[in-house]
Amino acid sequence: MTDTARKVLILSGDLFFTSSLRSAAESAGFAAEVDAMPKAKRFIPRLASEGYSAVVIDLESPGLDVATVIEALPAEARPLTIAFGPHVQVARLEAARQAGCDHVVSRGQISAGLGELLTAGTR
Repeated sequence: MTDTARKVLILSGDLFFTSSLRSAAESAGFAAEVDAMPKAKRFIPRLASEGYSAVVIDLESPGLDVATVIEALPAEARPLTIAFGPHVQVARLEAARQAGCDHVVSRGQISAGLGELLTAGTR
């Protein structure tokens, strides 16, 4: 798929879980890209230039600061942001809310509903 209005970037080092997220995004009609080493921050220049409609942030990714991701988003045509992590890590989930993520959900919620979140949150 080449329509940049339907691209999602998944920031996560969990290759097994990102495989299911990629599949869910693609089933919802999105082209999905994965950055498996988000702590390296190679994704930052891509956020402004690639025209993502959504960014999915794994709060368990070592060395990844959700506030850094939010600050790097383009101000114009800001993509939807969805952060996820274990439901027991209340402080991480709250930090993502405070950083300005559009949706903050548990791993179970994103596993069951990523396609719906993407479809409802983007045009």
